[in-house]
Amino acid sequence: MAAAPALGKPAVLDVRLGLHPGMTRVVLDLSAALDYRVFSLADPYRVVIDLTEVDWNLPADRAPPGLGVVQALRFGLFAVGTSRVVLDVNAPVRVRRAELLAGDGAVPIRLVLDLEPVSEAVFREALQSGPIVSSPAMVAATPPRPLPPLKPQAPGADSRPVVAIDAGHGGVDPGALGTGGSVEKTITLAMAKELQRQIEATDREIDKLVYELYGLTPEEIKIVEGG
Repeated sequence: MAAAPALGKPAVLDVRLGLHPGMTRVVLDLSAALDYRVFSLADPYRVVIDLTEVDWNLPADRAPPGLGVVQALRFGLFAVGTSRVVLDVNAPVRVRRAELLAGDGAVPIRLVLDLEPVSEAVFREALQSGPIVSSPAMVAATPPRPLPPLKPQAPGADSRPVVAIDAGHGGVDPGALGTGGSVEKTITLAMAKELQRQIEATDREIDKLVYELYGLTPEEIKIVEGG
């Protein structure tokens, strides 16, 4: 039995994939009803599920293997207040159904998505229709991570500006996948580190270089820090 979620925060208890005639079904078992937003991305094809921030209490802390149009899935905290599931799909798809089903005691609350393969033209048209949302509150884009408050500058402190490099991607969404297996997050990180090298090679005095790499895993943070 999955551990009880933290008080006040809903939890995803399981993620299941199933094959049905003409479609692949994705089911998230939930400890409580929550808001969601579902949308698709291209290049490569992905379906994204944004949720009110949740705990992840999956059996054995694992995601299911790919099935049907879903090649793989990953999940995690995307931003403060928002958790994200990313479904990598092997063809253009349309979300035929996105519905939150009530539980009955023995069966938990479920978020159900049905994905059906479609033509490229239909997929591109669906991209323009906007996300599927459970409430008006989910229409707005996910808010950015809040910036830390500015610290008061001590008298005589160095006032030179900080150079910040945001490499982008990492964590729950590594970005696009190249035909040769390259991953966008790896390329953008390499570009950011090369930019750092070139800046530091100039005769400018650089006081501090900061990487704002949101959503990194502990392993990725070690890479950035040279560990």
